[in-house]
Amino acid sequence: MNPFHVNRTKELDDNSPSKNDSKDCKTSAMLVKDGRYREVYIPDDIYQEQREAVAERERLQEQLTSIHNRVVRWLDIRFPDFQKIFKDWRRNAALITLRSFPTPEKIVEAGARKICETWKTEMKRPSFKRAEALVKAASNSIGRTSGRGVRTFFWTCSCY
Repeated sequence: MNPFHVNRTKELDDNSPSKNDSKDCKTSAMLVKDGRYREVYIPDDIYQEQREAVAERERLQEQLTSIHNRVVRWLDIRFPDFQKIFKDWRRNAALITLRSFPTPEKIVEAGARKICETWKTEMKRPSFKRAEALVKAASNSIGRTSGRGVRTFFWTCSCY
């Protein structure tokens, strides 16, 4: 029997929120005697697997959302102009950039040519204009610059 139904029936019968095991037993016995219960449906075989797969997918979706929010927060704090150059950090060029040049300082240090060469290894048509815009945005970035060690650690753990 569903414990929630037992609880609600008990409250209806004695109009008291108090709870104890003897009350629950009496209420359960009364429900069985009167035939006011439902058999519990326990799926088997393919239906149970499907239920578990859906639960796992939901758990993974929550994790992806959490990671997405962490990355967006990090970018907002450290390099807010990044999202002006790349609309979505999950796209190919943005991910390559974040893996290879995780901070605005490293982007400026590398320069547009090196960034474009890095993109070329994994992309068909990298945009040199976008690389120049990225270097310009990184050189003028207003993001926080303290905590370099933490930033490098974050990207090596999260983006691979």
